[in-house]
Amino acid sequence: MRPVCFRSYRPAFSGYGYGTAEFLNAFKRRGWRCNFQPDALEKHTPCKEEIVIHSGFPHFFRMEPGKIHIGRVMLESDSLPRLWADVLNTMDEIWVAAEFNVKTFAAGGVDPKKLVVVPDMVDGRFIPSKKAKPAGKTFRFLSVFMDLSLRKGWEVMLHGFAAQFAGNANVEWAVQCAPESARKLNAVIRALKKRGHATGNIKVTGKVPTMDQLVKLYQSADCYVLPTRGEGFGRPYLEAAACGLPVIATGWSGQTDFLNSGNSRLLKYTLVDVPAPDALDCYFLAGQQWAEPSHEDLGKALNEMLKRPKLKPVNLAPFTENAVLGIIEERLANIKMPAKPRKQKKFSPQIIVYDDQWRARQPEPKEFGQQLRGVWRDIAVCGTGRNAGQLAQFLLAEGFTIPYFIDRKAGRFMGKKVFTPDALPKTPKPDMALISTFPASFPEWKGLLRGKLHAVPVTFYEQAEQPRPVT
Repeated sequence: MRPVCFRSYRPAFSGYGYGTAEFLNAFKRRGWRCNFQPDALEKHTPCKEEIVIHSGFPHFFRMEPGKIHIGRVMLESDSLPRLWADVLNTMDEIWVAAEFNVKTFAAGGVDPKKLVVVPDMVDGRFIPSKKAKPAGKTFRFLSVFMDLSLRKGWEVMLHGFAAQFAGNANVEWAVQCAPESARKLNAVIRALKKRGHATGNIKVTGKVPTMDQLVKLYQSADCYVLPTRGEGFGRPYLEAAACGLPVIATGWSGQTDFLNSGNSRLLKYTLVDVPAPDALDCYFLAGQQWAEPSHEDLGKALNEMLKRPKLKPVNLAPFTENAVLGIIEERLANIKMPAKPRKQKKFSPQIIVYDDQWRARQPEPKEFGQQLRGVWRDIAVCGTGRNAGQLAQFLLAEGFTIPYFIDRKAGRFMGKKVFTPDALPKTPKPDMALISTFPASFPEWKGLLRGKLHAVPVTFYEQAEQPRPVT
């Protein structure tokens, strides 16, 4: 097999993380040569290998001349950002985990001829328990996810479970999530109880599990449920099904590649705009749609599972290690170096501007510059991170001046002084600030500035700086 350079995030308790670990371990078992570059978005090291597989957010992909570039990407909404489409169209091939993203990426402007389905694989350790569950045992619903984001539909499940089983000690909901998510979810549950709302028998675990612990967790449950609003693949659904569990899932997005009305309980849904809180938390979703699962149908589905309905088994064959590596082996064997030398491209940045109701609009760079130029020339920038630096470079190139930056700690950034919100200079300039910190903190930053400056929240991101061709 041709050696590859695999660039992705470090293996961790996440979809991309587990996917990375599975690919690397499977490559190793096959004896394939693979140079893994973890967290390649932060530090660029040139690849010696002819083929580079990028796995993650496309605007972090670093294209090298004289290489074959493959992008492995997924997104959980009905389209994708324009910048992502621009970058992906320079790839020689794009691997998505489900047919769902073939459709959504094509709708977002990606060349459909470059899209190939390379699904995630299910670890062979995920098998049904050999022990029969004792009679009269508490019925356990299980949900597994990392982040306490709206996309996962955790609050839909919390409401549905409480409405159906608040007074039933024989039914429990077990949640496995990341440590910080567990703390937040437990705080929500405590707050509800304090206000007099019964929530039922809920057990939340925030310790990141090993693979063997995760297998035992699935095997201990009676039904897997997650009323998600969107999945690029839906790995936990497949793992639960491999362990013999009946599954309740929203009938939209990546999991429908292997779940259907015959082998699972698919929830009714409607497509809605991604709401502001989650579009801020994950700015790639601004201006897109996802599924809103039916609360009423979830209540029905939960009660149906108590009767242990007979469902057909999920077909696991396409997701075994041999099946998935067979697809990869074929793709890597046949992919060819581009006939023409790859040209370095500079793509227009993605700009998202939020109004007072946190509604997003996405102007093109020239339009954005013209709108600012009509009112302001001197602009402060809130933040000293990567995106703030990219925004500052754009403003300077457009002829604006940046008297100073604002952040939580005073200091210097890009040769300018950094002030804190409570110690701004008394000079009348500037009278505008563009907030460009992590989007989820925009509301907090508006409060920190307390009207001292006209503050406009902006998410600005562009493709990672590309390596220059060797001359």
